Amino acid sequence: MLELFRNKIIDGMKQQKKWRVASFILNNQKTLRDMGLDFVVRKVQEPLLGVFGGRVRLLIAGGAATKPEVENFYESLGLAFIQGYGLTETVGPICISKPTNKRLPYSVGAPTSNNECEIRDKDENGVGILWVRGHQVFNGYLNNDEVNATVFDEKGFFNTGDMMYMDKNGELLFAGRKNQVMVLDSGKNVHPDESEALFMEIEGVKNVAVFEHKVGDKTVAYGVFQVKDGMTMEKLAAAVAEANKKVASYKWVTHFAMTTEDLPMTSTQKIKHHEVRKNLIDGKYPDRKE
Repeated sequence: MLELFRNKIIDGMKQQKKWRVASFILNNQKTLRDMGLDFVVRKVQEPLLGVFGGRVRLLIAGGAATKPEVENFYESLGLAFIQGYGLTETVGPICISKPTNKRLPYSVGAPTSNNECEIRDKDENGVGILWVRGHQVFNGYLNNDEVNATVFDEKGFFNTGDMMYMDKNGELLFAGRKNQVMVLDSGKNVHPDESEALFMEIEGVKNVAVFEHKVGDKTVAYGVFQVKDGMTMEKLAAAVAEANKKVASYKWVTHFAMTTEDLPMTSTQKIKHHEVRKNLIDGKYPDRKE
């Protein structure tokens, strides 16, 4: 919903040919304020905040992780942004970020009161499985002792199945679902969410799904990009190659496909990776060969 509002606002300003100037002012507001031009920043911010009634000061997001460019847009308007994390099994958010801290992308903050989190089975990058315990965590799946025995430990901690790591401030950052972690031929683990966040910064990319896929006799990280009209395979290839330089070479995505059609999503706007992969196998997405 927040992404929809943001896109509608930007599209409206583009139609009025105001967005280029407005985005420059919002992106350089600190410098403008240091120059004593605070009134210029306010002149851009106030009409945009008026869309929400003019009194909004804080936004809270849950469900699917908010894309960094969406969060940055609202912060440029002077709004604090909070991201929550939870599961059906935790009856709502069990972690929440602080509005006073500038969050890293996909940070979900720290546990709420009377809840505990542990990261177990960490890899060399500190990424592991999140286990939670507390007054919000459910007692177990009804009439399913076999599953309950696998998802709860002897101390009452629940296995969320989500991969997390912790920053220097003690806040958790989401790295993906355990069952979506890609294990490449090299034995290295690659987390789709990290790659997807990187590629979402590419101009002209509306959405992207990264998953483990077999190309020939190799298991690779494969991307399917939903793009805007006007994007070509050549432009996308150049942008992907440039984005790959920001991460270790074993995380590079060099095999990918492109489509202008919407990628299949859940009701909470999470990509259905298994459906995207099936569509790819069925030949619904034109791909790029090495």
